[in-house]
Amino acid sequence: MSECDAFGLQRSDAAQEVQAVIMAVNLWKDHFAQAGVSPTDITSLAERIDGDALITQRTTFNRDLYQQQAKRRRISPFKRS
Repeated sequence: MSECDAFGLQRSDAAQEVQAVIMAVNLWKDHFAQAGVSPTDITSLAERIDGDALITQRTTFNRDLYQQQAKRRRISPFKRS
């Protein structure tokens, strides 16, 4: 979210993308199991992917906080009509 401008995204659009990534990451265990990753490896990966810091980021993200109205263009006081 701190670099959404670098990607040419409005904050609301970036928040929507972050939400989509969160939804995909939340399904990682099923995806990895279907891909043949061993239960031992999944348990090991879970310590990182579902560790306190990352799980907190995923569960506390609120895209509604980033919904904003489009910025209104300022009209120059020096421009003639």
